[in-house]
Amino acid sequence: MGQGLVLTATVLPPVIFRTILVAFQCFVKIQKMNPALRSICFTGLLAAFSFRAAAEDFTNASRVSAEPVFPGANWECEKNGLPPETIRGVAAFVHTLDTTGLMVVQHGRGVYEYGDVTRLSYLASARKSILSMLYGPYVASGKIRLDATLRDLDLSDVGGLLPGEARAQVIDLITTRSGVYHLASNPGDLGSLAPKRGSKEPGTTWRYNNWDFNAAGAAFEKMTGKNIYDALRDDIATPIGMQDFDRARQQKGGDLTRSQYPDYNLVLSTRDMARLGLLMLRQGQWRDRQIIPVEWVRRSTRVRTPLAEMQPADPAGGPFGYGYMWWVWDGPLATGPYQAAYTAWGSFGQYITVLPALDMVVAHKTWPSGYVSLNDYLRLLDLLTGKQLASVAELDLWERGPRRYDSYLGQYQATGTAKFGTNHIPSVAGVRRDGNRLLLDLVFPARTSQLNLKPTPVPDSFVTLGNLPVTFYRDGHGKMTRFTGRFYGTNDISFEKLSEQPPTAPAFEQSHIAIKLDQTIYDAYAGHYSAAPDAKHPGTMAITFKHEGDAFIGQVFAGPKPIQFGEALFPESETNFFNTTEGVELTFVKNDKGEVTGVIVYQNGLFGDIGCREYKKEQ
Repeated sequence: MGQGLVLTATVLPPVIFRTILVAFQCFVKIQKMNPALRSICFTGLLAAFSFRAAAEDFTNASRVSAEPVFPGANWECEKNGLPPETIRGVAAFVHTLDTTGLMVVQHGRGVYEYGDVTRLSYLASARKSILSMLYGPYVASGKIRLDATLRDLDLSDVGGLLPGEARAQVIDLITTRSGVYHLASNPGDLGSLAPKRGSKEPGTTWRYNNWDFNAAGAAFEKMTGKNIYDALRDDIATPIGMQDFDRARQQKGGDLTRSQYPDYNLVLSTRDMARLGLLMLRQGQWRDRQIIPVEWVRRSTRVRTPLAEMQPADPAGGPFGYGYMWWVWDGPLATGPYQAAYTAWGSFGQYITVLPALDMVVAHKTWPSGYVSLNDYLRLLDLLTGKQLASVAELDLWERGPRRYDSYLGQYQATGTAKFGTNHIPSVAGVRRDGNRLLLDLVFPARTSQLNLKPTPVPDSFVTLGNLPVTFYRDGHGKMTRFTGRFYGTNDISFEKLSEQPPTAPAFEQSHIAIKLDQTIYDAYAGHYSAAPDAKHPGTMAITFKHEGDAFIGQVFAGPKPIQFGEALFPESETNFFNTTEGVELTFVKNDKGEVTGVIVYQNGLFGDIGCREYKKEQ
C-alpha cells in the first residue's frame, strides 16, 4: 500500500493526489462506523469525489498556469497551439483581408503569426486604451485625481469652455461622458453629429468624442508632470521588454487652431501590441513586478456604459459597451470565449483584444492603405476562438474563389500625358494576386503605390480604400483589354493591357525609419507652397510647412481654407519625409544652387486620394 501511494504521488497532479489521500483517510474512518451509517457515508464520499474530480477537470482546462509564462527578449512559440481545423480556417480567411500583422498569444506563448509583426505603424484610436493603462499607477499613487474637474486643472480650450463644461471631471474624460462638444484637433469621431454645446450635463451621456480623449492626455501630463511618450517608455515599454518601441517615432498631431489639445499618435509593432495585451491579461503583472495595479485593470475593463445605453448607439456597431477607454464585450454575445473580454480598437483595423476565458491575446494590424472592418475582425476572432469554425462553403470561397480574378492579371500601360496639371499620372500599372487579394500596383516617379481592389456588385468594377472606382473592360470575346481609374483629383485615366503575365511584386520598403536632422533644414523647408487647381479641388491648392519646437508640421489648404489637419512629418533622409500614418510621403526639390524650389507629395489612398502632386515654393 505504501509503495502504491508513493508511485501515485509521482505521476498524478498534486491536486488529484491530495483528493485521493483525503478519500483514503475518510475510508479508514468510515470502516469504524456501524453498517447503516457507513453506507450513507460511502455514498456521500463517492459523490463528493466525483464532483471534485469534475471541478478540477474544468478548472485545469481554463486556468492560467500556476507559473505564468512571459516572453523574454523574444517570444516563445508553440507550433501546435491551435487545432488544425482552426488554423486552416484562419489562414484561408486572413489571406482575403488587408491584414498585415497578426499575432495570437495563448498561455503566454505565440500560437499563430501572420505577416510582418515587427513593422512599426500607426495605431489610430487604439492609442486611447494604452493611455488608460498609463493612468493606473498614477491614480493609485494619488497623483491623478479622477474627481478633479477641468476648472480645477485649469484646462480650457480655444474660445473658452462653457461654465457647465468646466465642471466635467477626469473620470468623465476617460469614459467619454464629459458633455464637452468642443471641436477636437483631429477627425474621426463623428463630431459633426454631436449635440449642441452645453446641452448635456457632464457624466450623463456617452458619446465617442476625440476632444475627451485628447483632453485626457493633457490632464495626464499636467497631473503627472510627464510626457505621455516618456511615461509609456519608462513605465511600460522598458519594463516589459517591448522589442520595437521607438520614442522618436511618437509625435503628437492635430490642428491646434481648432483645439489646443493635440492627439497623441502612437506607432507600434504588432508583437509589441501583443505584449501590452498580455500585460493586461496578467492583471498588470509582468514576472515579479506589478506594472499596473490589479484593481485598475479590473476597473478600467469593466463596463461603465452598457451596450444598451450607448447614446447615441455606436455607429460602427459591434457587441461592445465601454469602460475606461476600452471597448468591453457586453450583452448577449459576452459569453463563452468573450466572457469578460475587451479590446483596443483603431481605424483601418488596429486591435489589441484580451480574451481571459481562453487566456488569449490577439494583436492585429493593417498598414497604409489597408482596411479590415470590424465585422471581418469579429469573424476572424470567431475562427480563432473556435466559436464558429469555417464552413465548407466559406473555405471553398476563401481558398478557391480568387481564381475568378485571373482574367484581370497582367501589365498595363497608361495612355495620354504623364501629368494632369501638377498631378503626376502613373505611367505603368500591374494587376496581381497576393493570396486571395487582388492588388493594383501604380508606378509613379520614384514611387510605387499598392492598392487592394475590393469587388463591388457591378461586374468588373472595384473600389480602393478611399472608394475610388477602378473599372475593367472586355472586348466582344470577353477578353480583358483595359481598365480606368480616378486618381488624385484627375479625370478617369485609361490603362491598356500589354501582357497577360502578372507583374513581379515590387520591393516595398518594410518600414520608414525616422532620423534626426539639423533644425536649420526645417527652417529652409518652412514656407508656403502652391499647386494648380484640379477637378476635385477647383481652388488653388497649397501646403504650409512650419517648424514648431522639435516638430515639422504640414497643413493643406484649398484656397484660404484648410482641408486637412496640421500633421507632424518625419525625415527619413535630408529631402524625404513621411507622416505618422504613412499615408503621405514628401520629397523636397532643390535647384542647382541648393535652394528649395518645391515639394512632391505622394498619397497612397489611406484617406481617399491616390497619386502624387507637385507644389512650387512661393518666394
